[in-house]
Amino acid sequence: MMAAMKPCFTLCLIWLNIQVNVCLITPTYQDAVVLSNSLLQNYSRHLRPVLNQSSPVSVKANFVLKSISNFDEMEGTLKVVGGLHLYWRDEILCWNPFDNGNMISISLPISSVWHPIFYLVNSAYNMDISSDLESCTYQHTGEAAASHGFIVSSLCSPNTRFYPYDAHECILKFTTFTSKLHSDLITDGILMNEFEENSKWEILNPRAEIGIVGRYPSVDLKMTIQRRASFLMLTFVLPIVLLGLMNLVVFVLSNNSGERISFSVTVLLSFAVFITIISDKMPHTSTNLSIFCVYLLAALIYSSIIVVATVISVNIYNVQDFEQLPKILRAFTIYQLKRARKIGQISNEEMINNASFTKECVSVSVKEHIWGPQDLSDQCKIRKAGQLSDIFFLTIFVTVYLLGTTVFLVVIGS
Repeated sequence: MMAAMKPCFTLCLIWLNIQVNVCLITPTYQDAVVLSNSLLQNYSRHLRPVLNQSSPVSVKANFVLKSISNFDEMEGTLKVVGGLHLYWRDEILCWNPFDNGNMISISLPISSVWHPIFYLVNSAYNMDISSDLESCTYQHTGEAAASHGFIVSSLCSPNTRFYPYDAHECILKFTTFTSKLHSDLITDGILMNEFEENSKWEILNPRAEIGIVGRYPSVDLKMTIQRRASFLMLTFVLPIVLLGLMNLVVFVLSNNSGERISFSVTVLLSFAVFITIISDKMPHTSTNLSIFCVYLLAALIYSSIIVVATVISVNIYNVQDFEQLPKILRAFTIYQLKRARKIGQISNEEMINNASFTKECVSVSVKEHIWGPQDLSDQCKIRKAGQLSDIFFLTIFVTVYLLGTTVFLVVIGS
């Protein structure tokens, strides 16, 4: 029995020695040259690498998103830096490593082999993104892989309706312009391992889906680009809101200062300047009109009306005859004076002791009897009418401004 096992043991040692020698064989440069020439001798890069030419080539395309270089709202273009990993099986370029110096892989020039050519269908400039490929790596089983980086600019329609909290839906459509009968596209999605954040834009929900362009299969890279609004809120929105509040101060200024009209006109011009600045940063389209632009226009109209109201108020103060004022304003002024006397806001003693007020507003008979609105001079009544007009305008404009600004901030922030 021992004699029978001896030949088997010898054969096992010989087989093990052969395997060890094979593993210790290191491929040389000459082995690579010979294998390359052998593989490409009867190879055509113009034919699909399948033995059965009626079968499609299955191509896996994985995209690496590196960063968002820029998003131009004016031109509607998205510039992306990324990479493309391609995988497919070449049934022609297969070999036995044992017969080729134990080579299990080899790199071949891209110009000599078949490879999938990808195009960016909705590119803003150059559609071909595979021109930078230089070589492909092949395994002895025919598995092929190629990778390269790219910088592409894709068309993306801007949606600035909720500026500065605007978000834009962008799609990058990649295809090989070969029908599904010739190549079948698959993808594992978008790789975000090396993604670098953009200081201006934030990417939301990036994903890759298989789509179709005409009769050609495609890989669609979809993402939402949302603006980081903190800077614009501090430099544009907040100053405009504060300008609107300053606009209301005009009704608090003393009429004697003589600066009311110039102050209101200055604020009006400030709104006009902001509109000019914003219009240069927004796309000139009516498809998605910005709510912020509508708010600016409303603020400009609001400021213009305040200028008109200021002129009316100043004219009321400068009227010489109380009877020249509108009947409604005269009646309301008399009513307020009666109401003030009735609730004791102004007493007879205060009227008599206040020499300046007595001189300007009270008739000579005020010291002889209980005074009433009819005892006040026209100058006092006109001043009271001006004060009432200021209170009326201030109440109206504060209400309108606070309501409009609140609605605007809620809408763009939602």
